[in-house]
Amino acid sequence: MFRTAVLSMLVAAVPVLAADEKPEAGAAGGLIAHRLGPWRIAVMTYTFNKFTLMESIRKARAVGAREVETFGWQKIGGDFGDVQFNPGAPADVLDKVKAAAREAGIRIVGFYDHEVGKDEAGARKLLEFCRRMGIEYVVGEPSPELLETLDALAGEYRVRIAIHNHPRDEKKPEYVLWNPEEVMKLVEGRSRWIGCCADTGHWVRSGLDPVESLAKYKGRLVSMHLKDVDKKAADARDVVWGTGVADVRRIMETMKEIRFRGVVSVEYEANMDDNQADVAACIDFFRKHAEELMPRSGAKNEDREREQPRKND
Repeated sequence: MFRTAVLSMLVAAVPVLAADEKPEAGAAGGLIAHRLGPWRIAVMTYTFNKFTLMESIRKARAVGAREVETFGWQKIGGDFGDVQFNPGAPADVLDKVKAAAREAGIRIVGFYDHEVGKDEAGARKLLEFCRRMGIEYVVGEPSPELLETLDALAGEYRVRIAIHNHPRDEKKPEYVLWNPEEVMKLVEGRSRWIGCCADTGHWVRSGLDPVESLAKYKGRLVSMHLKDVDKKAADARDVVWGTGVADVRRIMETMKEIRFRGVVSVEYEANMDDNQADVAACIDFFRKHAEELMPRSGAKNEDREREQPRKND
């Protein structure tokens, strides 16, 4: 009775799909992602970091997304109050969150953990959490010393690891992940379970060309935090895709050229109190240009399965 009551409360916090908008069931009964050719559009819930996870799911669904990437310090909300959505949450709470998201037409496909568990014990706990939640990949900036362990664990749990880039910081010369060449050095020689997450806005803030930088990730790109920004400067502000200096159309063309297949997340870090309309505009831009770049006849064949490493990778 308690489980039913709590689940009802969670579902009430997010909209259910309309009768003509039911998600297609996959072979294992899971929801098929909202796909545009080989790409799947999602919302990184840090976009709505002033709101709870349940509120973020509602907002993501309202702007047309069916998948989200989450982060480890976001409060779940509702009856769970300040409980954060991460491996430390009680198992029964996680199960109810997963069920409520599914009922709302949302899949939680990615998770940001900056240190990716920090050590072997932490990484194993993190990947157990991901397997329980059906999360496909973890985004973060792990220490180089942990990568060999992460490579083995990622294959064991079948959850990919994507190394993320933050902006260049002249006060921290030891930080090198802003440079795609340094990231590629870290993944060189690793299995396909270890790859990259491209944050295009942070490349612009670092003085890099996001198109050229993205091309360097060919064959290793797991996911994207796609951004457009208003100027080529460290203090650049996020803007609606297609209205800034990042050349999002050319980025999308490069995605096609390097044969990227995977999740493209809107991580919109502006107007944080009320940015839902901006996020919707980003998704509308992406859909329009994806349809131009990926004719439906070609997209149908590319949509048959998600990109996952082969067993022997």
